[in-house]
Amino acid sequence: MSAAAREAAITMALTPTVEGQDPVWKLGVRVYPHLSVAKSYRQMMLLIHPDKNDSSTRSSEATKVLLAVWEKFVSWNPALRKSSAKLCRLRAMNSFEKDLRDALQKAGPGLFERPVRPAWAFDAFDGFDAPRQAPAGSSSSSAPPASHHEAGALLLPDLSTGCTSQDTGFMDHEARFCAWNRDPDMHGESPFGSAPADLHFEGCWLRWEAVSVAGLDRALALDGTRRADAFDMFEELYWLRQRAVRIRGKVGYVPVLEREGQGPPGLRPRIYSGIGKLPALPEQDGKRKKNQDELEAAVAKRDEAISKLPKELQRELAAHVPEHFVGRSAFSCGRLTRCMARQGLDALEIDVVNSFYQWLAKVVMVGEDCPFLSSYVQDRESWLAQLEEGFRACPDCPKPVPRCDLKRLLISIGFGGSFANWSSRTLSAVFDETDIPEVARIHGLEGEVRRAHRLIWRNLPEESRAWLEGGSGGRVAFFAYADWERKVLQSMAAAAGASLLALEHDGVCALSEAKDRVLQAAADLGVRVAAKPVPNAVECAAAEHPDFDWKLEAKLPYGDYQKLRQRCKDNVRRGRARPNNGDFADLLVAMLEPIIYVPNQPHEKTDTYEYFGPDCVWVEAKKEHLGYLSRSCLKRLYGNRETPPEPLNDLGFANSLTQAVLAGLSGRLQKPLNGDHSRGKILLADGIIADFETGEIRRALPRDRMSLKAAATSKKWKPPIDTAFFEHVEAFLETGASELEENEEGRRVIADLESLHQHSGWLRMLKNYGSWDQVLYLLRLHSRALSGYARICELLWMYGCGSSGKDVIYLPLMTFLGHESFNYGAILPGQFVTACRAAEAHAATPFQDQLQGKRGVWASEIPAHDNLNEGFLKGYCEQEGAPIAGRALNRGPRSWRPQGLLFCTSNHAPRVQDSEDDGWTRRARVWETQHRFVANPTGPCERKGDDTLKGRIQSGAFNSELLYFAMGLYGSLKERYNPGTMLLPMPVEMRDIQAELARSNPQRTASDFVESCCEIVQVYQEGTPWSTIKEVCREFLGYGPSETSKVNMALTRANIKRHAACSKNIALGPRGALRLKPEFATRDPFAPIL
Repeated sequence: MSAAAREAAITMALTPTVEGQDPVWKLGVRVYPHLSVAKSYRQMMLLIHPDKNDSSTRSSEATKVLLAVWEKFVSWNPALRKSSAKLCRLRAMNSFEKDLRDALQKAGPGLFERPVRPAWAFDAFDGFDAPRQAPAGSSSSSAPPASHHEAGALLLPDLSTGCTSQDTGFMDHEARFCAWNRDPDMHGESPFGSAPADLHFEGCWLRWEAVSVAGLDRALALDGTRRADAFDMFEELYWLRQRAVRIRGKVGYVPVLEREGQGPPGLRPRIYSGIGKLPALPEQDGKRKKNQDELEAAVAKRDEAISKLPKELQRELAAHVPEHFVGRSAFSCGRLTRCMARQGLDALEIDVVNSFYQWLAKVVMVGEDCPFLSSYVQDRESWLAQLEEGFRACPDCPKPVPRCDLKRLLISIGFGGSFANWSSRTLSAVFDETDIPEVARIHGLEGEVRRAHRLIWRNLPEESRAWLEGGSGGRVAFFAYADWERKVLQSMAAAAGASLLALEHDGVCALSEAKDRVLQAAADLGVRVAAKPVPNAVECAAAEHPDFDWKLEAKLPYGDYQKLRQRCKDNVRRGRARPNNGDFADLLVAMLEPIIYVPNQPHEKTDTYEYFGPDCVWVEAKKEHLGYLSRSCLKRLYGNRETPPEPLNDLGFANSLTQAVLAGLSGRLQKPLNGDHSRGKILLADGIIADFETGEIRRALPRDRMSLKAAATSKKWKPPIDTAFFEHVEAFLETGASELEENEEGRRVIADLESLHQHSGWLRMLKNYGSWDQVLYLLRLHSRALSGYARICELLWMYGCGSSGKDVIYLPLMTFLGHESFNYGAILPGQFVTACRAAEAHAATPFQDQLQGKRGVWASEIPAHDNLNEGFLKGYCEQEGAPIAGRALNRGPRSWRPQGLLFCTSNHAPRVQDSEDDGWTRRARVWETQHRFVANPTGPCERKGDDTLKGRIQSGAFNSELLYFAMGLYGSLKERYNPGTMLLPMPVEMRDIQAELARSNPQRTASDFVESCCEIVQVYQEGTPWSTIKEVCREFLGYGPSETSKVNMALTRANIKRHAACSKNIALGPRGALRLKPEFATRDPFAPIL
């Protein structure tokens, strides 16, 4: 379109109207006199839209003005709209309209004038089933002579590849049906009105179709089939199972009535299954005699129609099978229903590959120059991959376009659709080849498809043309394609013989024994087909509806569940829903049981329940929330209807069922949220669970019972190089070496780390803090935190001077976990871990209670101190021991086992006084930061700081790398590679720091007592009595007379125990019996021991 035309249209839209003047003329009704008001508005919008005018300010303002005029116009009643448009067209054009008309004439005379074409030439669809007819009274003299048909004149208008008036029609139906059926290669049951007419049973035939009775029973028992609001799947499965007869073992048969659809004479239509609609019975309105007469007439008419059906289908109607299920094939149901009905039949789906386009290329366009069509047919996968990548690379594209949506787009183009309309509808913007280079291929394909439509029309028989007169090019192509499809399917069905299960729209479903015969029949016709087994029903369902647990079986038998559904429907039909609300409460209990849990908490008064929400996480909800959820469930009784019958859409009715539903759901026991069962798994922000044990990445399910989730998503880093880093780490740990440089296995780990260091920003950050031994320790420590691994009982205390990067080491982990109440991370004030006054026995402990289920706990800026809160620190680290007890504010007491890593940062080293055992030294890992990060380094202890590092960490730059290393190194935490409760090997720097701290706060031990005061004897009877040894040891350690229990613990830690030797008990050490040295054995009992 010329720039002058666009500028004239913008000026016309922005021109102010005189007060009282009707602005309808701005919609272009006089510029495009041959188009309807709606189409004139579309043409104007195409001219002024910002996407077509480099997003200029004037075009944006003009678009707003035109949109306001249109919205005002459509708000009028139809009579006023019609009269206003007619009156506007009777008036003369103003100067702005003339300028636009002249600009359009210069661009091309056919752009705004009514094209001269025959009366049958197709026009736009006003709706899917109602193509516009030729104008009344149009004379046949406007049509070209018959000789033009023979001369190959262009009988259909030459359509451009942009947005045109011929773009609607089959495309919208195809998009709706593909979204419904999840199968973009299939067409709808009634495309272009080709389904059989109701009550037309002449020429129909009955056949028997095998179904898997065992597969249907398994599917009906699943909870997912009852709660997945996918096209009323439970109804389809139930009635398919009820219709199965002649059951032998696990296989039954359903009677299928096949009928030819409607189509033009000379062309074979598609085949459809089912009986259609029978004459309906009239509704009662209180006038008994009149209704009785009408009822008798309707019953007679209905009985007459039923009498024409085969006996097998009459029996189905007598068994109360709904008429829209009678005589239907499993193929007419949803894809999941088909898969479940064919499980265990050893069946294959043999489909024509890219059927419609293959027909265009091999039949319609033979001998024609069609490079785009030929390329798409020969290499469709490459097309789809390149288009997908093109949309992903476009910065202006609001969202990625998946492969299935691109398939739907290309199918719709085959039946007259347009990329521009699809782009506007799907992406809210119109793109062209300047935005996405790959769009040029789509435009080229559009042009060739429309040229094919014209060739199809030329080759149709005269009687077919007469029947299709007034239809669109897509409609003509569909019926011609259906004729070729019938030919192919009849050949394939004949080859399959008795092994045929069902005819499908672009192939057949047959037993695997017929595969070679069917493939040969297709090869004889020159048709390319593909055979694939029927997909696993459960896997297919889990992929399409990952929010449901497809391994969970419902408690209520499917027969009872269907009876309950039917009772509720009957109550609605009779207007007796409210008096029979108990049936609806029972139905809700059956539907909501897997996703709602009412905890049994006798010590608390609560009005909440636990609900598994759409984010795949369990949340605590108020009972008022249940009313909205109940209403959503009740609406599913009628499939996907937006407005179900009264009172199912009434929130008041749903709220009235709340107490009864909660009562029906109470009394069950489930695993506690985020309990020990959740170790080894972590729920991520996008509802995906990362399983460290199996390496599986899957959707979270209700049975996982997890209410916390990380702030990071499931995106996992993939190193650009091949590496065996994780295997090499495990091989090194098996050697038991304490440093990486000690052996060849460790040096291989260093080489792997150096290779990954070039590509991993997180490794580069960690390497700034020390050696590769320290980096490996931190990587494994993060894996232990994310996985909640219980056997490693440690905390990390990191201290150092200011600006030494203590917080930065832990910040990536806290960013990954998140620190909100619903995240896996938690923050503690520094004073909480120092020695503090003990809380009262019945006091609330909110800081401690918030740590339940947390994977990472950060105590930052711990102040200078003389002692630590050892009771809390040791209890939190011991994650396989006694649970922690406490209570939150306004809650009852509860106990739970901790799961997370405790990470402490301070400017001061930890100090512990009078530690009675070695619990602190076994659990505390102390790390001193050795470098300061400053803007201008001047010495060996200073390094260049990165001012953008914290911002990148908090934006999640390292999240994917952290998940990659944590999952890969989880195996190195196992007992085979890391025996004991400490993470080994400990870096030498950490060992040195802990030894220095021990020397700075010396304390005598029982081992020191043995070295100083005792000697070893081999004859047990020469040993000193146990009571004497214990008393001297007590004095040596400095304990008082009442602290003998501490002496016993000290002797036990030194591996010294009491041993019976003849008539006395002696002290036995690891090297033999103990005897006090002479100077201690004969000492003055009142003299102090040195």
